[in-house]
Amino acid sequence: MEEIAQEYDGTVTRTASDTRSILEEQMAENQENLFFPVCDAFAFLGQLLAYLSQGQSSLSQLLGQIPSFHRSQRKVSCPWELRGKVMRRLVEQEHEQLDLVDGIKIPQNIGWALVLPDEKEPYFQVYSEAQSQEEADLLAAAYMERIGAFQED
Repeated sequence: MEEIAQEYDGTVTRTASDTRSILEEQMAENQENLFFPVCDAFAFLGQLLAYLSQGQSSLSQLLGQIPSFHRSQRKVSCPWELRGKVMRRLVEQEHEQLDLVDGIKIPQNIGWALVLPDEKEPYFQVYSEAQSQEEADLLAAAYMERIGAFQED
């Protein structure tokens, strides 16, 4: 997203991932020509078709502008009573350039990892993104390992 926004002299605003937070941020900005966030697949399809009908670019041209990336998603169990400890240790260990808007997002040279505690179950979701699937899987595995080690300390 940052690369695409930069190409069009735009900016990316970070919010929590729930729909309400996204829409509240949109309303707070209250500016014209802002990207309207779409949280529904059919609404997105409608906006996409409206844009394509203007004839400025084709779907294949739009898809060609999206940078290549790969994602991985894993779950790591963690007892309720250890979740705070694990999160504190991650923040202490990775205190440089953290994004704490929604979980703990940690930038790395090859991509990023997001450690997100589940609200209802005793586990963490670990998301990662990199330029290859192997790198994304390695990032996710590394943070799964850290979470496990922090539980044992």
